[in-house]
Amino acid sequence: SSVDVDNVAIGAQAAERLLEAGHASFVFVGPGPRVASSAERERAFRARLVQADVHPSRIASVYAGYSAADAEGAVDAILDSRATASLCWNDDTARGVANALLSRGVRVPEEFSVIGVDDH
Repeated sequence: SSVDVDNVAIGAQAAERLLEAGHASFVFVGPGPRVASSAERERAFRARLVQADVHPSRIASVYAGYSAADAEGAVDAILDSRATASLCWNDDTARGVANALLSRGVRVPEEFSVIGVDDH
C-alpha cells in the first residue's frame, strides 16, 4: 500500500491562497504533463483560477524540469509570463524560482509570491 497527496486539492488551494493575496497573473512551474502529479496540480490550479474569473491569458505554464537548477534556468520564461505569483511543482523548483527572481532584483514575496509543494 502507499500514501499519496491530493494533487487536485493542492492546485486548488494554492490558487485560493494566491487569489486571497491579491494576485491577478499566475504561472505554474513544473516538469510538465508527462508527470501525472504535475499535470493534476496544474489542471486544478488553472481550473480554480478560471472559476474565479481569471482570464486564461493571465495563467502561464513554464515547464522547467524537476530541480532548483532547472527552475533557475527558466527564470526568463517566468519573468516573460508577467506573472506575480507561482505554484511550483515541488519545493526544489520553488527554491530555484525564488533564488533566480531574487538574483534579478525581484523581491520575494513582496513582488512575487512562490508556493512550493512536497519536500523534494
